[in-house]
Amino acid sequence: MTKRTILMTILMACAIGGAEAQQLTTKGTLQDATSGETLPFTNCVLLRLQDSTFVQGTTTDASGLFRFSPVDTGSYLLRISAIGYEPYWQQISLPPAPALGAISL
Repeated sequence: MTKRTILMTILMACAIGGAEAQQLTTKGTLQDATSGETLPFTNCVLLRLQDSTFVQGTTTDASGLFRFSPVDTGSYLLRISAIGYEPYWQQISLPPAPALGAISL
């Protein structure tokens, strides 16, 4: 191998290594729209926007907080379902804003 071939191989390896998807954490809190009370133990699912494939699922904790981690950059559908509430859908893109804030059902 020539020095030039070795150098090109090293540069290509560095470029490929730097092209990996960035992984983020996204989170939010669920609350009742009428009372403002948090909604603990509520089902939250993250689906890929392109084809609705399952990415991650979780439930809110005792204080209504949910978290998905790690999540690759991209476009997703957030689906939230709780007994007594209409299903909630939200399209999200990561980045720019991984924090979703308070969501009212």
